[in-house]
Amino acid sequence: MLVGIMGKMGSGKTLTQSILANYIHNLTGLPLYANYTLKNAEPIQTALDIWTLKSAIFCFDEIWITMDSRNWKNNIDMTQWVNQTRKKKLLIFYTTQHINQVEMRVRKATDVLIYTERTGNDIWLNFIDYQYQRLGRRYLIEKPQRFYDLYNTFEIAKPITKTKPKQFDNRES
Repeated sequence: MLVGIMGKMGSGKTLTQSILANYIHNLTGLPLYANYTLKNAEPIQTALDIWTLKSAIFCFDEIWITMDSRNWKNNIDMTQWVNQTRKKKLLIFYTTQHINQVEMRVRKATDVLIYTERTGNDIWLNFIDYQYQRLGRRYLIEKPQRFYDLYNTFEIAKPITKTKPKQFDNRES
C-alpha cells in the first residue's frame, strides 16, 4: 500500500508519517525502515536497500527529491520498484509538499493521500481515497509535541542513490 502525506512546510508531514509508521510497527511487529533518522527504524540510503525489502514498513521523507515529476526519464528504476510493493507486502509512507511534485507513476499508484494542516498547536489529518477522489475522514493530532522525539525535524532529506540489483537492471541483459 502506498500512502502519500502532503502539506505545506511545517504542517506536520514527517511527524504524521513517523507517528503512523511507529504505531503500525508497534502493533504488528513489521520491520521499520526510513530514509531519515527515525526512532525504531533501520536506515535506507540506496535503491538496492529498498529493492530487498519484504513485509515491512518504509518511510520515504521528501520522495520528490528521489522521484521528481520533472525528472521522469531518470525515475524508471524507482517506479518499477513502486509497482512491485504490493507483491512484496510493503507499506510505504511518503511525504511531499504537493502531490504534483512526485513522479506520475507514483501518484497513480498512491492508495491514500493524507493532507496535513496545522492550526495553532494542533495538526489536522484529512484522508483522501486518492484513486477515486473521495474525501475520507478527518482526524486531529492534539499536542503533537509529545511525538517530537521520534525524529529530528531539521534533518535534511537526501536522495536515495539509484543503484539497483543487476537482476532488475534492463540495461544489463
